[in-house]
Amino acid sequence: ELLALPGMKQAILKKAGIIQDSSNGDSSLDSSLGKIVQLGNNHFLQEMEINDYPREARWKVTQKDTTSKLQDEFQTAVTLKGSYFPPGRTPEKNERRLYLHLEATSERILKNCVLEIQRLLNEETLRVGGRGSSSASSHKYNVL
Repeated sequence: ELLALPGMKQAILKKAGIIQDSSNGDSSLDSSLGKIVQLGNNHFLQEMEINDYPREARWKVTQKDTTSKLQDEFQTAVTLKGSYFPPGRTPEKNERRLYLHLEATSERILKNCVLEIQRLLNEETLRVGGRGSSSASSHKYNVL
């Protein structure tokens, strides 16, 4: 389940030193990312789904401190959109799963910001041990 998260397998292999960091941007494309859309000469946007990451990882990338840092370092606007859908529940036709809407002035800046967000999501997911967002993880006992 943990390895199914976007980019998680690569993050674990990099941390273990099994593979080298390939920061050319091509390997960052996965199913959680929408295509980069160019709306004008200096206006690029991309959407990144974060619904399936653990609650703590989602909170990490949506905190004011993190979004301000991303805005300062990458000149990228980060907006949280959609709604959280727990495992097993699928969105209705007019609903969207939780995602980040990212806007930047260049494609390169946008790709670098996406790589940083993926790094933060994966790092926080590894930190919490892939517990997921269920409230059962905070209780002392679990029903088997």
